[in-house]
Formats: sequence, C-alpha cells, structure tokens
Amino acid sequence: FKKIDKIGFNSYDYSNYILFKNRKVKKKKFALYTDGGGPYFSGDRLLNRTKKDVCDYDNYYGTLNSFLSKLEDLYSLDVFIIPHPKYKSKTNKSLNPYFDKKKVINDYDALPKLASSCSFFINYNSTALSYAVSANKPVILFYSSKFYKEAPSIKLSRKLLANTLNKKALDICDYTFTDIKNSLRIDQKKYDQYKYKFLTPKNKSVENTPNSEILKKLIKRI
Repeated sequence: FKKIDKIGFNSYDYSNYILFKNRKVKKKKFALYTDGGGPYFSGDRLLNRTKKDVCDYDNYYGTLNSFLSKLEDLYSLDVFIIPHPKYKSKTNKSLNPYFDKKKVINDYDALPKLASSCSFFINYNSTALSYAVSANKPVILFYSSKFYKEAPSIKLSRKLLANTLNKKALDICDYTFTDIKNSLRIDQKKYDQYKYKFLTPKNKSVENTPNSEILKKLIKRI
C-alpha cells in the first residue's frame, strides 16, 4: 500500500472566518441575527417532510422583531439581520418583507467580515453558529412556542446545538431578562470542544491558516 498523508483542513465557515478576522469594521456596537429562511421561505419543506408550514406569519415575525428590538434597547446596539445564503439579493435588499430593510445586510461575505466585531449572535437553528464559536462570541438560541409549528428535524438539530454548547434555547414568546443574560454566557470548555471537533483540528499551523493557503502549500509539495 502507498503511504497516506493526513492533511489538516478547516471547515468552510471557519476558513472564511480566518480570512476576515483581523479586518476592522467601521460600525457602532451591533449584534447579528443569522436567519435560516423559514418559516417565510418554504424551500426545505420536502427535506423536513412537512406538507404545509404551520405559522401565524404576522405574529411570528412581529414577535421576533419585537425581541430583536428588545435586545437593541437592553444592550444599546443595533441588531443586523444576515439572510440565509439561499436567499441572497444582489441589491442587498431582504427578500423577506417582514424584516426592516435597513437592518438587513446581504453582502456575500457579511458573516466572516462582521463576526469578530459583533457583540453577540442570535440564532434559531443555523450552522452559522460556527461563526459565533470561531469568534468566541455569545449566542442566543431561540424558538417561538406560539406562532410556528416547527418540523421535528429543526427541533432536534436545535436541541443538539444547545446541548453541545451547554445552552438552553430561549422562547421568544415567554422570557425574562435573566433568561437573556443566561443565554449570553459562554461555556468556554464547550466552545473549545465544538471548535476542535467540528471546525478545525487542534493544530496551530492549520487553525490559523485559511484553506486556500493550505491547498497552495500542498500543491507546491506535490
């Protein structure tokens, strides 16, 4: 058998984070809400095995926007909305009419560009959670108990994310200020475990190097 070399490599999100982590962002204090698309967009209906989205859209997005505004008031910052990559717009406008267009940032590399500079993340079920862990930022995992009947797969994935980071998902229909403070705590041990299990190997030469550079060195070696 030929000798097999094991090459250390980063996840796609972590590699993108490395590319932009040292760039300064000229914005006032802000947090980031990473949207997953649903329930307004139903593109994953077949994947989630749901025949119809069960949602009171006005109340769901009304409650979500009210929650984001509450965070802005509590922490004296702006909450910007990052749409899911599937729902990007060349004009930087939100394709979801329930969001304030002034709060939406639709740039292609918005997440890696802003991750290091934001105060915290808000996430309901997105693997964009990787950026929060990469930048070592707090993240609020949330759900809505009254206005959106989620697919079992969504509930399960959020439960797994919460357990992995030692968090409790926040119900935006029923919460206290203490609940928010608790959500913004970081369990550093869990963050490190997540980072080195899912994002990058525990190897400084790989951990601080984007995949493009790793590939470049590999090609030269070959």
